[in-house]
Parts: sequence; structure tokens; C-alpha cells
Amino acid sequence: MGRLENIHRLPYYRTEEFLTTLWWMRLLWGTYIMIERGGKSEERLYLWDDKFDCGNDLCVVKKTDMPELEQIIARHEARYYLVASFCRPGMKVLDFPCGSGYGSEVINEFDVEYEGRDNDAPTIEYAKLHYLGNFL
Repeated sequence: MGRLENIHRLPYYRTEEFLTTLWWMRLLWGTYIMIERGGKSEERLYLWDDKFDCGNDLCVVKKTDMPELEQIIARHEARYYLVASFCRPGMKVLDFPCGSGYGSEVINEFDVEYEGRDNDAPTIEYAKLHYLGNFL
């Protein structure tokens, strides 16, 4: 396990080559777990494909593929703009559950302190990689 911890510190940890190597190392050492998110799932909306290391797991996220996805996102954004219309610069906003975090883009336009929370660790890691905000 010590060798694996050293690999986490390498500057190219998000490259495809590194993730493939990490996948094989975990598979061979028996500690590999792959978590899949997105695709046809309606539980959370993901706007980009991604692979990333999430603790001891490799997370694979597929862009959400649903009919009328653009309309669903537009409705979600409208709800965030409604909340944002009550915000003033410097206010704190808690978004729970924040899902993949795309609502932070709308809220951050209003110069507020955004905090997103969710009970799904891979989703929080995805949000941290793609959006500005404090995600827990």
C-alpha cells in the first residue's frame, strides 16, 4: 500500500495513462473498486464524462444521457436563479443536496459564499473537480 500512496502525489494523477495503471494495480492487489455514476441515471445530473481517483476507488462518471436533458437543466437553473434573486453579496448559501454541483455556477454569479453538501462522496469529488465552491 505504501507504493500506491506515493503514486497519489504524482503531478499527472488525472491522466488516462495513470488512471489505467492505477486500475490495474488495484485489480492485481485485490483492493480495486470501481464506482460508476451518470449515464441513464436520473438521480444526479452529470454534464461531463470523467474518471478520477476517489479515496481507494476509481470513479467513472458518464455524462447524463436522458431525453430532454437540456429542458431539465433549464428548469433546475431557473430554480437556482429564483433562490439567487433573494441573495445579496456576502451572504452564505447552503445547497443540500447539491448533486454534481452545477447549481454553484448560478449561485456564484451573485457574489455569495456557496457551500454544497451531498451524502455521495464520488459526487462531491466530481463537483470539486468541475465547479467553484465549497463542497462537503
